[in-house]
Amino acid sequence: QVFRYNAFGNINYSIGNFTAGFRYESYNPALIGYLPGYNGSGIPYRFARYKHKDIDITVGNFYEQFGSGITLRAYEDRGLLYDNALDGMRVIFTPKKGITLKGLVGKQRTFFTLSPGVVRGFDGELNVTELFDSIFKNSKTKVIIGGSFVSKYQQDQNPSLELPENGASSGGRF
Repeated sequence: QVFRYNAFGNINYSIGNFTAGFRYESYNPALIGYLPGYNGSGIPYRFARYKHKDIDITVGNFYEQFGSGITLRAYEDRGLLYDNALDGMRVIFTPKKGITLKGLVGKQRTFFTLSPGVVRGFDGELNVTELFDSIFKNSKTKVIIGGSFVSKYQQDQNPSLELPENGASSGGRF
């Protein structure tokens, strides 16, 4: 091929508390250095999101990170040729300033398809500095306590090895 290109375009729409959008991507053929899975054109990323006061619900594709990202980090970095968005549902609940609870379920993106495994996760975070802002009013120190649990279920289809179908990871942070 004499001519190669990578292109993408995001279309987002917002009205009040509702946001929806999609991303069109095209790799025809992909630039040299990209993995062979990046080939063709399509809409691998689309979402609908409703956010109101203490609740934030996303259906479709989303990126998420629990804490520093050790137990879960779904993100995109075009410079690294990396995009592992989750496709499913995420709920973020903030019942009070300084308390955040997140729950999600979905499948990871693999080029223009989804991986066969199902990722489920829960994260809770207590920002003591925000929760007791009257005490920490002039403090430059932030105190945050959190914990996460993530599991991935994928059916074992290996004919010669017996592989675990469910893997889990958990972590705490201070």
